[in-house]
Amino acid sequence: MTELKKKEYYFGGISVKKLGIVLFSLLLILLFKVNDSEAASLGNHSKWMNAIRDDTEISRLSIPGSHDSGTFKLRDLIKQVWGMTQYRDFEDQFSYGVSFF
Repeated sequence: MTELKKKEYYFGGISVKKLGIVLFSLLLILLFKVNDSEAASLGNHSKWMNAIRDDTEISRLSIPGSHDSGTFKLRDLIKQVWGMTQYRDFEDQFSYGVSFF
């Protein structure tokens, strides 16, 4: 059997495949980033549980948490796109009502 070799193309010394991944990553960041004015409009909800009666069973609550809470620290572009689920730090997440990390 003969092995087929795929030809790899380059643009400015960078493989077109890698360039495509980077451009796609940038597009995703731009599409899904919440700007600061939108985030500020969320207000402070860190005391949302104060409105719940003390005798309420915990099974009746839906307590908000954040997934991969520390991923706001990711700096690598590819990791941000594929691994970053939070872009606000812990203090901001807590003020928006997150009660567990």
